[in-house]
Amino acid sequence: MNVYIYQAALLCEDCGVMTCLALTRAGKAPEHPEDESTYDSNDFPKGSYPDGGGESDIAEHCDHCGEALDNPVIEA
Repeated sequence: MNVYIYQAALLCEDCGVMTCLALTRAGKAPEHPEDESTYDSNDFPKGSYPDGGGESDIAEHCDHCGEALDNPVIEA
């Protein structure tokens, strides 16, 4: 699953897209959202990133809706 990073949280693709749309409607989108070097993830979601955000030692979940992000889990 593709994920977004926003305000130190991982968001599933649906929540990430909805957050981007809401911020854009509110006039809070960066001028060039495709150029992630021009803004901070505290201000507007960055992504999307593949594989549930990448390897982790735990299964990650969306911080908004709780959906499993299907990231690869490193076995100890």
